[in-house]
Amino acid sequence: MKILHYVDENRLSWAVPWLQLLEGLGTVGLQNVIACRPGGTLEGLARGRGFKVVTYRPALQSISVLCRGFGKIVSNVKPDLIHTRLSSAALIGGYWGKKAGIPVVSTVDKYPKGKYYQNTDLLFACSSAVASHMLAEGFPGERVVVVHNPVDTSRYKRDDEKRVLFRREQEVEGDDLVVLGAGRLVDWKGFDLLVRAFSRVEVPRSCLWIVGSGPEEGKIRAEIERTGARARLFPFTEDVRSHLWAADVFAQPSTEPEGFSLMLLEAMSAGLPVIATRIGGTTDILRDGFDGWAIEPGSEAALETSLKKVLDTGRDALALLGRNAEERSGEFTISTLARKTRSLYETVLRKS
Repeated sequence: MKILHYVDENRLSWAVPWLQLLEGLGTVGLQNVIACRPGGTLEGLARGRGFKVVTYRPALQSISVLCRGFGKIVSNVKPDLIHTRLSSAALIGGYWGKKAGIPVVSTVDKYPKGKYYQNTDLLFACSSAVASHMLAEGFPGERVVVVHNPVDTSRYKRDDEKRVLFRREQEVEGDDLVVLGAGRLVDWKGFDLLVRAFSRVEVPRSCLWIVGSGPEEGKIRAEIERTGARARLFPFTEDVRSHLWAADVFAQPSTEPEGFSLMLLEAMSAGLPVIATRIGGTTDILRDGFDGWAIEPGSEAALETSLKKVLDTGRDALALLGRNAEERSGEFTISTLARKTRSLYETVLRKS
């Protein structure tokens, strides 16, 4: 079975986990071809992993009939099925797939307008929240299925030696408790709330780390200085594992719904209990009281209460929550999602 994977971009923040999924699809017998825009990092990453890549820059994304270059790609590749990601790719891929009589599936990672997906045979919603959104956009239930994004859990399994080394480099004492937040520093990520809440509950043997970059960096630094919180900002890094392994708890205080948080899964794969807002795709991952604490979005009081629970929780209890979190992350592995994806492809092809 040959799959043409189309994403109308040349850079993706989630390129590596996406390519890992495609590698997983290869292990279950699928032949994968990637179509993307030229000129960015995505093409090089894909070719470096051994994928066949074709590039195309649409003249006008919003008018699919004018995107004849993608139609030529479809004719040349002759895929059994087209799988798109992102709205413009769904619009263009759906049009040319329908024109060529080739079924199209589309992964939906956020909360887009339904008009982009009218020619999609089956929508892969990355979470229950996104699935509900697409149903509200008017798609019938038989055209929407939840297919979570996977994570390479083995890559994030805690390395205790590196944990000790990194904590020593950061001058963290052996019993100090590290609360970690990571992500793009934008207002809806809620890192300013996290700093303020932490400043009110911190104890001498605890610290807050935030890893990331973005337009809110100055605001967050100012909040750290204003509150006197024992907190540090680390710059964005492609590989956040050292921070994860050195931490004791992961906090994700987003105030707006994410489609599905791979960062949350990566933290859980590293054996970290989590504090996260009960919103968007997080509700498919976090089990309140079992893997950590689910709180209401935008509530500093709820965040403060959860942080107090963390600081009052013994090491043994935190370790149990962390083991539960790691076990939970095992339900979102690449191999599991690759098998599910192949099965859904086969279902679509049977119905076409």
